[in-house]
Amino acid sequence: MQTKEVLETNIGQRETEVADYQINVDNYTAMLTVIPDVLPKELEQYRYRDIKELVIELPEEELVLLSDVQFHAKIAGSLLMEKLEQRKAQFVMDAMNMQLESLCI
Repeated sequence: MQTKEVLETNIGQRETEVADYQINVDNYTAMLTVIPDVLPKELEQYRYRDIKELVIELPEEELVLLSDVQFHAKIAGSLLMEKLEQRKAQFVMDAMNMQLESLCI
């Protein structure tokens, strides 16, 4: 069983971890509002292609748009992962808080 002091220290660390995840969640959410996520129909066929492979096929402005849309998808995935990791850290913190409460009774 952990001591009260150890639990309090670990809970503080988890609070920081949860807050750090929230910073990323907030940043990714804001980024998704400014990064384009829609491709014109004629570029849709390239959505999942590597940009480096398309340099000789597409003009720069289309490559930029395609890159932006791909980046949007990457950030959306990162946002989801941050939320999931934050949730796990919150579970650990909740469990430690329960242990702390039982020590204080």
